[in-house]
Amino acid sequence: MWKLRADHVAASTIILIVFDKTIVLVASITGLTLHRGGLAILGEPLPDHPLIGRPDPLHTPNPCSRRHQR
Repeated sequence: MWKLRADHVAASTIILIVFDKTIVLVASITGLTLHRGGLAILGEPLPDHPLIGRPDPLHTPNPCSRRHQR
């Protein structure tokens, strides 16, 4: 669970999952839903995304971050 701002997630198209400053998973963002009193991100993993294996471009201290896809 992470705290997140719904407006930031709604404005993004992908989410980056980061471990040890490296992107380990990229997923699409298709929506949000309520889950156990919080928000859950809906989407699909993108296993062949070119960002996987690259350094975290956002340098976020959080292991989960959202980004606008370009």
